[in-house]
Amino acid sequence: MMANGGLESLMSNPSVSRMAENFRNTGQTPSMADMMNNPELMDMARNMSGSAGSTGNAGATDSGANSGSSGAGSNPLASLMNNPALMNMARQFMQGNNGGSGSQQ
Repeated sequence: MMANGGLESLMSNPSVSRMAENFRNTGQTPSMADMMNNPELMDMARNMSGSAGSTGNAGATDSGANSGSSGAGSNPLASLMNNPALMNMARQFMQGNNGGSGSQQ
């Protein structure tokens, strides 16, 4: 369970609630592009990691690379969202690999 009410905070986000409701109704997981392009979700991940003052966009250049350690170990979701290698993989996936499972729009 996430500390500090993280799950409740996450589920109170309307975009996340819609994704969860869609999954519950259809069984289809949200696409990575939908999650990465959701500014509220990205801001929430940064805030949960304690790096709220970092760059405002996960798609920014390498300026976010140094912010990943500030919240390391405090929240698994935030740590993943602040991992520059994972963010780079996600950007590459969204830009050139949209034929994969779960990416239909």
